[in-house]
Formats: sequence, C-alpha cells, structure tokens
Amino acid sequence: MKTSEGFIGKVLLIIVAILFAKYYFDFDVLVWAKSPEEQSFIAPLISIIKQFYVWADGVVRSIVT
Repeated sequence: MKTSEGFIGKVLLIIVAILFAKYYFDFDVLVWAKSPEEQSFIAPLISIIKQFYVWADGVVRSIVT
C-alpha cells in the first residue's frame, strides 16, 4: 500500500491550481503577493520560517558534530 504521493506530485498540483486560478478567475498570484496588505502578512511568516531554519540547522549541526 502506497502511503505517500511524493513531493513532485504536490508541487505539480500547486502549479496547476495557480494556473487554474489565473485563467479561470483572472487572479494574479504575484500581484496579490506584492500588495502592501499581503506583504504585512507574509513578511512575519518568512521571518519565522527563517528563524526556525536557523534553529533547526543549529540542532542538526550539534547532533552531527
């Protein structure tokens, strides 16, 4: 029994969903992401993700060495 679909399948699904939104709903993801309202929401999330990556990198490096 296959329990995972794989990373490439999920990436392709996201790309197809973005293309569907673009052509059927005239929704531009890049314009939406660059809007000031979304930047005020996205910027803290990116900061949190970067801080988590630095923390996880430190943990892994301390385990490996």
